[in-house]
Amino acid sequence: MKSLQLLTVFAISILFFAACGGKKEDEIKVPEGMRMVDLSKNGKTFIIFTPDSTVGKLEILEQPGGLLEIKVGKQFDIVIKEGEEDIAFKKADLGNDDLYKIKQFFVDEPNTIAWEWAIGDLPSEFHFITVQKIGNSAYTFEDARNSENAPFSKSAIEKMLESCKNIKPVPKKEE
Repeated sequence: MKSLQLLTVFAISILFFAACGGKKEDEIKVPEGMRMVDLSKNGKTFIIFTPDSTVGKLEILEQPGGLLEIKVGKQFDIVIKEGEEDIAFKKADLGNDDLYKIKQFFVDEPNTIAWEWAIGDLPSEFHFITVQKIGNSAYTFEDARNSENAPFSKSAIEKMLESCKNIKPVPKKEE
């Protein structure tokens, strides 16, 4: 009888430790070719994935007006601002531009648009804007329109947009 009790206690102990130990449920998996950037040091409540060091040096720049710019090389440059921009208004406003003409919205969702536009017969430019929420905070992300570099390719815009749409909350510190 005692051996049965000991065996039962032993089995329950193993099940308890197996359930409590091992891999954490909130462990964040970093996509291949990317690195995890914790922006809590910059006053944000989330982690974002950016291209790894094979693409270029990571630069995090605090801009006037509370904007945060994240750059890696020449094909990853996003601007983050706190608050929720009105995507429907932005889409309508893009259609009213006197110089650039929309060719297509290749992403058209309630919180995200990505578009191709051009001036006449000149090469197209690609851009995006998305609103993402972490907890009770909303953030607006968009590509940085930088005149120093050539316009972003469609694939670069898609990669930046994917990073922005896959932000994760900063994990809570275990005490």
